[in-house]
Amino acid sequence: MGDLEILALIERGELTALSREDLTLGAQFCLRVSAKTPSVLAVVVAKLRKDFITDVTEWSAYCKQNFGLESSYLHHIHKVGKYLHSVTCSTLKVYAVLFHLDFEKLRAITQIPVVEIDNFIRQQTKPLAKMTRAEVRAAVNRFLHPEGIPAAPAKQSEQLLLPGFDKWLETAIGFEAESIVRAVDDDDTADRSYRAGCLLLGAALDYQRRQETPDTVMLLNLKTALLDEVLAIENILAQE
Repeated sequence: MGDLEILALIERGELTALSREDLTLGAQFCLRVSAKTPSVLAVVVAKLRKDFITDVTEWSAYCKQNFGLESSYLHHIHKVGKYLHSVTCSTLKVYAVLFHLDFEKLRAITQIPVVEIDNFIRQQTKPLAKMTRAEVRAAVNRFLHPEGIPAAPAKQSEQLLLPGFDKWLETAIGFEAESIVRAVDDDDTADRSYRAGCLLLGAALDYQRRQETPDTVMLLNLKTALLDEVLAIENILAQE
């Protein structure tokens, strides 16, 4: 009995026809396939974007409809896919090594220039597949910064100017939209909410402008949301 046939029987709940070996083989097949799912999706969405659906709006909608991928996860998986495609131009042997890694390891490895990836792999004392995610991240940092990881930007000093900013953001994000709508119940609160929203939106956009690879999916979702709000504003003004 083939793997797909076993899975079909399990899916239909027809378990009495399956032996212990059948059940084990079916589960092992699922584990093998699921382990490769992120890499397959990454390669597919990157290939679709590059060669078949060049319009980012159409591509984003296609990936959401067919693969359930959207927002920042689509951006991350697309970045990994582009990296894997670039590696195929170098050597399929390296591609095979990377393809079978879990997604978090792949995300870390994309920081390494493609021309250096073979050298990076050779420098490791054990296979990447046998390394933990933390070990892979540490190896990437050592490779990129052989003289030591530079000190992180002085976020602490910046936080002194905005004490509790991170905590405040987490609190605000945790509020339900309906609760916020009810809380904005007078002109003063509405005005302050508007000004705060503009400041945060401007800061988020400025951050994306500074990135070498902006989160195009997030920006696309933001554009759609803003266009919806523009229509809402026009409807309000039309009532005047």
